[in-house]
Amino acid sequence: MRELRGVVLILLALVLGANLMTGGAAGVVLAIVTVAAGLSLNLQSVMLAVAVPALLIGGLIWLSPWHRELGVRVAAGALVVVMVAVLGPVFLDWLKAELVAYGHRLFRVTP
Repeated sequence: MRELRGVVLILLALVLGANLMTGGAAGVVLAIVTVAAGLSLNLQSVMLAVAVPALLIGGLIWLSPWHRELGVRVAAGALVVVMVAVLGPVFLDWLKAELVAYGHRLFRVTP
């Protein structure tokens, strides 16, 4: 299993290196951002389903005078997850649009 993983990683590195050397860096970065945007959109509901109850539990724990620090930590972590779940797909869609519009200038690719 480890040998197969090593072979796959080497092949990915070779393909990525060949694309970068031949001037296809904009396409590689755009493909990575597109995959990340799709993945973040799919994970958004899962992240919200986990973070909202954790935020509520953190608030309830915070009410206890002996466990305030734990409640603040749980609530702060859940709040960060909610922010990433809401703002992540928006940022990645914006980044994808910017790369489509200005990627050839950024990576010095002649169209």
